[in-house]
Amino acid sequence: MRYRSNFLTHVIVRADFDPVAELGGHVRPTLSQRIGDLFPVVETKPTSEVRLVVGPGGPQMTNETVGAVFEHRRGDAPLPLVALARDNLSIEYGAAYADFGQLRGELAQILNWLAELHGAATSIKRLGMRYINEIVFPTGHALDWDGLINPSLIDSVKAGVLENMRIKRSTRSFEVLNDDFAMHIHYGLFNPDYPSPLVRRHFVLDIDAYSERRMAVPEALSCFDALNSACDESFESSIARGLRDHMGAVNDQV
Repeated sequence: MRYRSNFLTHVIVRADFDPVAELGGHVRPTLSQRIGDLFPVVETKPTSEVRLVVGPGGPQMTNETVGAVFEHRRGDAPLPLVALARDNLSIEYGAAYADFGQLRGELAQILNWLAELHGAATSIKRLGMRYINEIVFPTGHALDWDGLINPSLIDSVKAGVLENMRIKRSTRSFEVLNDDFAMHIHYGLFNPDYPSPLVRRHFVLDIDAYSERRMAVPEALSCFDALNSACDESFESSIARGLRDHMGAVNDQV
């Protein structure tokens, strides 16, 4: 299902692979230069490693700079962002995200460059896709989600609340899996005013799908499509007709 508007605040895809020394060094790697064709503003941030050293004087903690993460943006805005480290890369969009096809194309291009430059050593060992929705309405009662959110989700976050009590925050999470991938879904009344009592209509729906099987780049892209479809199905099962109407369904098939 596609909509004219949405409540997304973050869309994140991350691919993990075996460490590649060139990618985590202090010199900007060729892959980062290639990514610069898509995201030309580049910033280098050091990464550190905390170590416990036991010696004659007893245990001591040390913090050593061990490499760098190369962050790529299109301009001054913090998002979208492509982050490249020695053993992973991620693409993150914010509320301006609107096109899965564009995100998929960017991921495909960067993974193909990764395979071209670093070969078989860079098979993907974990691939994740995460959609964070913050569904906010400026008016109305904080617990009134009738016709907007699946009633079973609202019932679960209100379960066990005594009549003389007020909710400060109520969230739930669950994990599911099949033979190909797993999902972690976190939802509920997060309450941006916490620890004050809940007064605003603010519902968070955080859907994270991931696969931990090793795969080559072409297979990773097929897996990415499957993860996205699973996230989409989970979102649709969590909302109701009123929210679809509010967002403006482009192809109304639900």
